[in-house]
Amino acid sequence: MVRREWWLLAVGAIVAFLAVRSHGQSSIAPPDPALTPGAVVETSAEVICEPGYDKAHRVWRGKYATATKYDIPWAIAKLMEDDDLVEVRCGGNNADSRNHWLQLCDEWRELGDGLRECVKGQAANKDHLEKRWAIRLDRACRVARRTGDYSVAQTIVDGCQAYFMQGKWVEDMPR
Repeated sequence: MVRREWWLLAVGAIVAFLAVRSHGQSSIAPPDPALTPGAVVETSAEVICEPGYDKAHRVWRGKYATATKYDIPWAIAKLMEDDDLVEVRCGGNNADSRNHWLQLCDEWRELGDGLRECVKGQAANKDHLEKRWAIRLDRACRVARRTGDYSVAQTIVDGCQAYFMQGKWVEDMPR
């Protein structure tokens, strides 16, 4: 009896996932602010602009914990991207569970060594917005390191953190 109930629960979860996924681009699912309010570890452009900052701060290995937090069955969660609300390159805290939630991904590209990248779906669209901020910040950081004036880079860091923490990114997502 328990085995049958588990099987019915699994089928129900998959059907629910496919129903949500079928809405694809038209349904933006921002994180629940009570579960993922966002978290920032650094606000100083001078620190964030240091070469290698973002790579040194990517430490999260808690996708299962994120799925549990959102009550998403693992069979479904492993098809999703565990994303930072506030991008690490903008000072987001990758080590803090308050900065993580799962996003739908419609298509993956294998990168090797067990790594993959979402190339289609909500997660890919948010990644694109994050890259736009990162490009602006990278340019400002190069100038700042050369001149010692971090004011423009600081404005971009502040803007990026507010953009993601306040949910403004949702407005720029394709529908």
